[in-house]
Amino acid sequence: MKSLVILSSVLSLGLAVQGWCANNDTYLGGYSSEPKAFNALTEAIEACAGRTDCWGVTQEPYNSNRYTLRRGINLEASPTGETSWVNCEPILGEIPEGWCTRVNVYLGGYSSEPKAFKTLTEAIGACDDRTDSGCGGVTQEPYNSNRYTLRRGTDLKASPSGETSWVNCEPVLGEIPEE
Repeated sequence: MKSLVILSSVLSLGLAVQGWCANNDTYLGGYSSEPKAFNALTEAIEACAGRTDCWGVTQEPYNSNRYTLRRGINLEASPTGETSWVNCEPILGEIPEGWCTRVNVYLGGYSSEPKAFKTLTEAIGACDDRTDSGCGGVTQEPYNSNRYTLRRGTDLKASPSGETSWVNCEPVLGEIPEE
């Protein structure tokens, strides 16, 4: 029982647990699909990680401290003292050939829907599939559950919030003019 109290105290301090970060006094909007409530944080995180409609876990102090799976992406201020956990480690996956990583920069403007993905591989695949040239690259948003977003812009801009972007960096082959 003593270890449970210690674990509970560590979690309430907002420390990372298994790659997930606690955000005190926040909630994620909207419930995920059933089952959506768990008695243990580890069960909730495991369930969330395996779903496409779950971006994080919110503990509800007004509901017997149950851990609920949430589909919302943005952390909101909680008037009821909720705590939310989101994945705080990048889920990089394999970076396809021809794409380059650029740290501390972002691409402007969201692309059309769907525009947010849980993994880099999914986001790059979706960007590559766009036939309307509506995707200039992918930007990871550390302030939004580390989601990967498709972006319209092609110009890299300095990021004040530590974003990382991926752009197509394959050389454009063509004729080399003779001198």
